[in-house]
Amino acid sequence: DISPEDISLLSVLIEDHHNEFTVIYPSNPVIPKMHFMVHMPELIRQYGPLKHHWTMRYESKHSYFKRLANSLGNYINICHTLALRHEQLQSYLRLDDSSFSVDIEVGPGNVVTVPSGFPVGNEDSHPYKSKWVKVCGTTYKKPCVVVVGIDEEFPLFGKITSVYIIDEIIVFSVLLLYTCSYNPHYHAFEVKNSTEICFVQYENLVSHIPLHLKNNCDSLMVPIKHRLTF
Repeated sequence: DISPEDISLLSVLIEDHHNEFTVIYPSNPVIPKMHFMVHMPELIRQYGPLKHHWTMRYESKHSYFKRLANSLGNYINICHTLALRHEQLQSYLRLDDSSFSVDIEVGPGNVVTVPSGFPVGNEDSHPYKSKWVKVCGTTYKKPCVVVVGIDEEFPLFGKITSVYIIDEIIVFSVLLLYTCSYNPHYHAFEVKNSTEICFVQYENLVSHIPLHLKNNCDSLMVPIKHRLTF
């Protein structure tokens, strides 16, 4: 969550940024995006994190209609044409029953023997070891960080070292990271590497959003872009 103190700090930082900009670049005008930034603290106070209100996906969807309009070259009733073509496409996509199932895409790899401690199958099983796996558009690969559990009051992170698929079950081999503390300034958890390797199934992840490990001076940080609910 974003606290009232964070919002107040954001207002001060934006004001400082704009003041410094006018001092360093006195001949350059303030651009519209810099003006929009002034309203961000109040918008966050009213509506919450602005990440939930971004328009990137709408822009991506709009590109489909722009490409279609250019290829058709028919502008007599362009709105009707685009709407009809879009609905025809959606109907075609829904004809495939698999469109409502979990979309899994597997990267290159090879069949291997069962690693020691593998949680699925038996010693005669042969899982497929892949460089990456994509589930519903989200890619998991080495060295992404995932939330594998809860250790007292802190989340327990694991850095992916290998990806296995067996009988349509996704299993990650992860190097556990020790969570030391939470840094509110960076909105990140400070962690340390360990030598402990464990396996975790995709369906057992606490959060299905992959994270990344960042170096901050002499510390390792895992920035959080969303609230972790335990």
